[in-house]
Amino acid sequence: MSEFRKRLTLAAVLVLAFAVSALTIGCPIKFFTGIPCPGCGMSRAVVSCLHLDFDAAFRFHPLFPLAPVVVAYIIFGDRLPRHANTAVGAVIAAAFIAVYVYRIFFTTNPVTAIDFDSGFVVKSIKAIFSLSGG
Repeated sequence: MSEFRKRLTLAAVLVLAFAVSALTIGCPIKFFTGIPCPGCGMSRAVVSCLHLDFDAAFRFHPLFPLAPVVVAYIIFGDRLPRHANTAVGAVIAAAFIAVYVYRIFFTTNPVTAIDFDSGFVVKSIKAIFSLSGG
């Protein structure tokens, strides 16, 4: 299998996983831990964008315009010179980390609210201890 085909398959799997999680449990990280991931709100932002509701898209995730860029980077990133590939990846990662930190610590957006009690792990532990009488 060619490198391009592997990258295309990876992008397709990521898009499919994105769609399935958006239609079922939402963010798997937030579902299990109660802590949002750096991409939390992205699926709702893309859907809002497709409905031409850019204000809602921005509120769900301000980096929603990068979604197609990230997919293109996954598919075609190996065609860039090595230093450019590294730089593009670093800029994308830095943007997501910066926005994540800002959203977690400086906003009251419910998309990025941390709620350990809503996570599957904490719920499971509480259920186990309540069954055992502890």
